[in-house]
Amino acid sequence: MRKFLLGSTLSAVAAVALLAATSASATTLATISDTTGQQLGNGPFTLGWEFQANTAEIVTALGAFDDSQDGLNESHDVGLWDANGVLLASTTIASGTGAALINQFRYNSVAPVTLVAGQDYFIGAVWLDGADPMVFAATGLTTDPSITYLSSAYIAGGTLTDPTFLDGGLGGYFGPNLIGSTVPEPLSLSLFGAGLAGAAAIRRRKKSVV
Repeated sequence: MRKFLLGSTLSAVAAVALLAATSASATTLATISDTTGQQLGNGPFTLGWEFQANTAEIVTALGAFDDSQDGLNESHDVGLWDANGVLLASTTIASGTGAALINQFRYNSVAPVTLVAGQDYFIGAVWLDGADPMVFAATGLTTDPSITYLSSAYIAGGTLTDPTFLDGGLGGYFGPNLIGSTVPEPLSLSLFGAGLAGAAAIRRRKKSVV
């Protein structure tokens, strides 16, 4: 029991650190109600979902569903692809409770990837068997306004592969999830640049007076 509590505490600390390492606007891009899942009986597969980016969004972490939120029995590779099948980001969520737990998913940070508004993307995670239950046709699925959910997606095989076979409008295979933050508005960037320029001008003026 003490070991479990320690692991839960460390995971909570890791979750806080993960969100702090992104930005103040970082959020999970999909939310579901399910806290437990179903066992995969005919694996292995890369399972996930397709979505469209509505605005420029910076993906900063990828995650995998943790049934009952008590730790994973196996590790799971997770990937993000563009519509051309280019792998943009990937990570391995290790077994156990080491990865940051946020809601029902455990996350690792990835090198930031900027989603392009109007473009479609695929996210998938490898599920080899039924050791870790996952969610088929998620209930209560909602998405951040920055993306639109399109379809469940899958592909057979035990290695991380772009899940391009679509399964209609089912509520996604979770499987995977991602964290993103909004790209700063051009006005904010220009004001920031103007502030830097003003500070530089003041420094130059002080030097000339001296």
